[in-house]
Amino acid sequence: MVIRGTSPDEADFYPVSIRGPLPTIPIPLRKDEPETYLELQPLIEQAYHFGGYAKTDYRNPPPVDLGPDAVWVGELLASRRG
Repeated sequence: MVIRGTSPDEADFYPVSIRGPLPTIPIPLRKDEPETYLELQPLIEQAYHFGGYAKTDYRNPPPVDLGPDAVWVGELLASRRG
């Protein structure tokens, strides 16, 4: 969600799915300046790598219930194991 200081009663929503990359979102700056854009997916990938998550043993079940995405996650992990 992005809220601009010049119109705080309005918001832009960027719905995401676990099955796809995160979007690039506009970041409002000052009123007279053009928006800049922030690519969220590379930030998450950096956090994953540098936060130690890349060392996670994905052979174990996840610590939370993934609900309807559990089958998809299982298939994705199986396809990456080769």
